[in-house]
Amino acid sequence: PLFRSGAQNLAFRAHRAFFVAESYRYLKKWEEATALYDRVLTRVASALEQCRKSKGTVLQEALGRLLDVEKQARGRKCVTQASAILEMQELEEKMGAVTVDSSKPLLDRLDEYCEDPSLLTSKPSLVPFPPDFDPIPCKPLFFDLALNHVEFPSLEDRVEKKRSAGGITGFVKGQIGRAV
Repeated sequence: PLFRSGAQNLAFRAHRAFFVAESYRYLKKWEEATALYDRVLTRVASALEQCRKSKGTVLQEALGRLLDVEKQARGRKCVTQASAILEMQELEEKMGAVTVDSSKPLLDRLDEYCEDPSLLTSKPSLVPFPPDFDPIPCKPLFFDLALNHVEFPSLEDRVEKKRSAGGITGFVKGQIGRAV
């Protein structure tokens, strides 16, 4: 019974790997699907070997299902490999149809991948030259707003106070001082 359960365990693992490979094939992840179909084939071979080694009677239905899974895995592995090759050819055709607009500098087309032979020359077009000018304010806005809230220190003690001349003598001194 232990031998038989080992074969069943391998058969269940083969079925699980087969259905996971099918999921990857529907998602067009060809490499993963191909690897899983290979795993299915190795597990089916191990399960069949253990079934043949067992001395007890093995259900023919389970053996038939294993052989059916092996047949389907071989066929779908070939289909997956062919689909991967066809997709590569379609991709190459699409890449051949792509044209490079080298009039735009590299800085403006960073999101687009293309092999631009003009970038390998001695004067590649990397950035627009001369650059576009952007107007900027002459004074930062921060100082304009902060000026209303700034308290300047008192400078009255540093400034000399004007003496106000009193009467007619002050008037005459003021006129003479201006004339000189």
